[in-house]
Amino acid sequence: MMPPPGPGWYGPPPPPRSRKGLWAGLAGVLVVLIVAVCATLYFVFGFGMSDSDKISKTINGFAEAVDTMNTPKTLSLLCESEARQIREHEDYDPNDDSTIDPLERRPVNISNLRINGDVAHVTVTRPPGRPHE
Repeated sequence: MMPPPGPGWYGPPPPPRSRKGLWAGLAGVLVVLIVAVCATLYFVFGFGMSDSDKISKTINGFAEAVDTMNTPKTLSLLCESEARQIREHEDYDPNDDSTIDPLERRPVNISNLRINGDVAHVTVTRPPGRPHE
């Protein structure tokens, strides 16, 4: 058996550390970040959606806002002159952000959608529903 090394003896230097794990981890984080950014752009800003899909999504969002009596969302989807008319009405309360559960979900039928530049023409119909209580 060998005697223990004397003072000042620390053994051979450790082998150099591999950076493969670090680079693999950074590449994984980068891939996740790119996927998250692309998903956000697609779902929030509608990248990848056709104009007709964006119009249909807006119409359905407006119908949902009306059905749930969500005034802030409804106003955000109106043109400025119509939104101003509602804001200037004596019954309008800017602090009322309450909503309701609709008594029923009525389908939104979208047809005859034609887009010409910045102008769209569309026919929107809904079956009659019960009034809000």
